[in-house]
Amino acid sequence: MKNLSAGIDFGTTNSSAAIPINGNPTLVPLENKNITIPTAMYFMNDGVIHFGRSAVDNYTANETSGRFMRSIKRILGSPLMKSSGTQVGSDVLKFDKIIETFVRHLKEKIDAAAGANVENVVMGRPVHFRENDAAGDMRAQE
Repeated sequence: MKNLSAGIDFGTTNSSAAIPINGNPTLVPLENKNITIPTAMYFMNDGVIHFGRSAVDNYTANETSGRFMRSIKRILGSPLMKSSGTQVGSDVLKFDKIIETFVRHLKEKIDAAAGANVENVVMGRPVHFRENDAAGDMRAQE
């Protein structure tokens, strides 16, 4: 079996992904039939994590029953990445783990669409993660 590759656009507002199907780049449905997913997470107090539109909908319906996070990409390269984290339910989660959880969710959707484990991923990136902050931009890339 050949190595499978995918492209991910981890966006501030929305994220998307593509895989080659019959040699053509094809956007992956990341949330039901939607080819984009809001870059949002809602951590319910019961431990369930919702992503994208489901996160927004569950936050709207249960805003006192969890922790909602949107535009998590903005954290990359900021001092928050080196902080002790943020309170989520009874736990303190580091921001790199929060971002990892979202990207891992994308990867699971990509693998499902490909019908196999995607081994290579190309991530899109902005010209600058942290405008007018060269050191922060380098931290974000790392």
